[in-house]
Amino acid sequence: DDRSRNTNYKLTCTRYGLKLSQIETKLAEAYIANEMLCSEKDQIAAALKQMTQKNQDVMVSVESLHYVNSELTSERDQLSSDISTLNTKLLLVESNLAELSDA
Repeated sequence: DDRSRNTNYKLTCTRYGLKLSQIETKLAEAYIANEMLCSEKDQIAAALKQMTQKNQDVMVSVESLHYVNSELTSERDQLSSDISTLNTKLLLVESNLAELSDA
């Protein structure tokens, strides 16, 4: 009867040992998966930081373009005014030439 108990005890210990081994394996797998997720998280964080920097660079470029556009619009308006003034003067010169040729 002691042999039977001893055998049962050994079987129980073996079963618990196997279960413990399975738990340790699953724990190791979970640890590795966690490490991979942490690595991916770090990569995503780095990519996000890089994208944020690029976004800021784009915003600076857009602001620069707005400034340049404003400057060009101002220059265009000034040139348009100058052309209008020159056209008025040209009409005056043509009118004076017509009077001179009539005289």
